[in-house]
Amino acid sequence: MAAARTGANTLLVERHGYLDGCSTAPYNTSIGWFGDSHDQLIIRGLPMEYLQRMEKDGQAFITRNGAKNQIWPPYTKKIAFDMVEEAGVNLWLHSWAYDVVMDGDVLKGVVIQTKGGRGIMLGKTFVDTSADADIAAWCGAPNQVEDIENIKQVSRDYIACGVDSAQVVEWARENKDRLGLKVAGLEHENTVGAFRRNARACDRVWIRATHRVAPTEFAMIEVGIL
Repeated sequence: MAAARTGANTLLVERHGYLDGCSTAPYNTSIGWFGDSHDQLIIRGLPMEYLQRMEKDGQAFITRNGAKNQIWPPYTKKIAFDMVEEAGVNLWLHSWAYDVVMDGDVLKGVVIQTKGGRGIMLGKTFVDTSADADIAAWCGAPNQVEDIENIKQVSRDYIACGVDSAQVVEWARENKDRLGLKVAGLEHENTVGAFRRNARACDRVWIRATHRVAPTEFAMIEVGIL
């Protein structure tokens, strides 16, 4: 997006039918805090613009007190599409990077597989956003696969609508020791109230399960108001 805004002819290859990422694909309900440990805002640019557009449409609440920014997951796809389209990015959906075209040690192109067939995308500059460094590895760049014991934990969000969110969180708080829960969401009443007034949907609660290596083994479960 930044490249396209500066006038570069930019092509974005996406394997899914939407712009994939940690805020669009897994129904993530927050994008974290954009500040430091002293509550000073240190992240702006495109991430902040993204959140501000969500908030303007009543689909997010940007926190200013060190808490996580709260978002309504389905709307993230729309905002991502809007920003990419407005920037003038050429977008290929349902397309896979298949291989690379090299001239010695120089990357000249990427082989793309689509429903319509296979072709080569040539370019001067390539950015590998495969998340697994696929392009870099195919080019012969040094890489390694981490031992499974050291792989970062992943989490999964669950959302329930049409409920008394405050009552759910209070129940979780009362039973957190018995259930091993980390309870969040009611510590900042002003934040929760403001988000409720801005949101266009019904009361919602989120449950985030942080897994260890085994998908059924939880390291932590969080419950809070969205």
